[in-house]
Amino acid sequence: MKIKLSFTFLLAFSLIFSQTRTEFEEIAFEFGEIINDACSSASKDLDISIDWESFDTNYITESAEAKIKISWVGSWTGSFYWIKGKLVLDGTQRKILWYKYYDSGGFPSNCSLKVEREYPDIVIVK
Repeated sequence: MKIKLSFTFLLAFSLIFSQTRTEFEEIAFEFGEIINDACSSASKDLDISIDWESFDTNYITESAEAKIKISWVGSWTGSFYWIKGKLVLDGTQRKILWYKYYDSGGFPSNCSLKVEREYPDIVIVK
C-alpha cells in the first residue's frame, strides 16, 4: 500500500525540519565556541561541522542530537586540533548536553568531556 502525502503536508514538514536544523546549527556553533575556549588558550580558524547524516529528532522525548566535530588551529603552535562528540538538545529537561567521544590529543584529560547548559526556551517543533 502506498501513501500519498499532500504537497501542503510535505511543505509544512520541510519547513519544520529546516527550522529545527537551523536552531540546532546555531546551538552547535555556540557550544563549539564554549568548548574551544575551555580547551585552547589561543586559537584561530574555528570550524564546527555537523554530521547531518547522524542528525536525529525524537518528538516524543522532545530531543534532537547529532555528531559534531570542532576544529581549530593553535595560534601559538600552528597545529591543527579537533574534538569529536555528540550534541543533544533535551527538550523535556530543557538542557543542552555535549558528550566528547575523542580528540586529536594534546588536551587535559577532562577537557570538554561533558558540558551541560540549561536553556528554558528549548522547544522541538512538532
